[in-house]
Amino acid sequence: MVMFALSLVVLLALGALVYTGAQGLVLRRQLQNAGDAAALAAANLLLVEEGCSEAGNGGAPRAEIVAAALASVAINLPSVPASDVDVTCPAGWNNAAVKVDLHATGASYFSAAGVTAATTSTALNGQTVDQDYAVVLLDPFNATWPNARNGCPSFLVNGGITLTFEKSVIVNSKCTRKDSNNGAMKAINASFRMSLINGALMRIAGEYSANTSGKITPVPIENFRPLLSDPLAAIVEPKVYTAAGDASLPTVDMGTSGSGICRGQNPCILTPGTYPGGIAAGSGSGPSTLLLRPGVYYLGGGGLKLKSGSARILAIPSASVMTDAQAKVTFATTVADADIVTAWQSNCPLSGSTCGVMVYNAPSSASSWTTSGGNADQISNGSQGILLLRAYNPDSDAIVGNRETFKSYRNLVFWQARTPAPDATNAQPSISMAGGACVILSGTVYAAGGLVDFGGSSCGSGGGGAAT
Repeated sequence: MVMFALSLVVLLALGALVYTGAQGLVLRRQLQNAGDAAALAAANLLLVEEGCSEAGNGGAPRAEIVAAALASVAINLPSVPASDVDVTCPAGWNNAAVKVDLHATGASYFSAAGVTAATTSTALNGQTVDQDYAVVLLDPFNATWPNARNGCPSFLVNGGITLTFEKSVIVNSKCTRKDSNNGAMKAINASFRMSLINGALMRIAGEYSANTSGKITPVPIENFRPLLSDPLAAIVEPKVYTAAGDASLPTVDMGTSGSGICRGQNPCILTPGTYPGGIAAGSGSGPSTLLLRPGVYYLGGGGLKLKSGSARILAIPSASVMTDAQAKVTFATTVADADIVTAWQSNCPLSGSTCGVMVYNAPSSASSWTTSGGNADQISNGSQGILLLRAYNPDSDAIVGNRETFKSYRNLVFWQARTPAPDATNAQPSISMAGGACVILSGTVYAAGGLVDFGGSSCGSGGGGAAT
């Protein structure tokens, strides 16, 4: 009897441990399931509410986010009170995540204390890095635009290339495969591949073509809403020089005769300002190499063009970093193309560069663009050549008075005037870098009404390859 009584105590203790432990494991699984469901329910609202927290990354969650999580827990695990549910916006996820923490204490058996279980669930919905878009295509699909520019496709890749985007891509075109076999996005070559990294995503208002499926990682999000409005609609166009004392852009004569700054100069060093006839390299008797000091260049018609295989247009450092004499030796017309690229990448590094320019492409007249012929208001390379530009940095602007005036242009490299806007009979000229030139661009290309077409041949490393 004594031995039985002692054994019974041990059996009861083991029973308490088994039952309590089992209850704890079951409770934890129930909490995890409920927490996951709650986090997903709250994450469904992240895009609609424009992020988890109104204050931004890591701030207190919006009331709607908390309510969605609590409602989900109440449905899936009603035994857990709201006081045991903690909803937060985790820092470091670009306000695109919501975290739900649950805790509860299980039942006790044979007077043993119940086991307390706790779980954490995090759900993501959106871009998880603090970066904006690499490409924004605003055309929502208008079949009446001229020259077949109807948004089907709005994003077209013609070549067996591999693209890597560090930021997201959004295509506002609503073209579906029913509207056109091209859809809103199409890749023609079977060898094409695209990767989006750092949490970046490709969002398409319509659909991508059938032969594009499987070539993009992660898979693009189709039928995406809402459409993205013009992110640069509020910035004001640069002013041309009108009178002495204006903190704007004085008129520059780059002619090869008279008082033109390129008279007898090759390479020719250009300074920021207004260029009424545009900028062209390798044209007839003009210079083949143009070196642009940092600042804003207003093209008052005529565009920017590489007109021969020997044409070169390069952004170069400020005069305090590289004198005129040094620039003309470093980027002499006799230096081989490969050496020019290497020298430029060394003197104009991607990070901390003092070579930034912003080229503003305006039409020949206020009422219409010139879209054909040698004087077209186009940014293009009609032949091979070299185009090497870094994005505008107001801190290095050669016109000191414009550093404050143009600070909103930081990181722009090309900007085509928004007006006159394209309509059913008149298109805007394209920004075309697809003529076989070596093209390295860093910065934002902004053409609210024009086609942007980039290609080119490979030209080195350390700051870009073709059409970077």
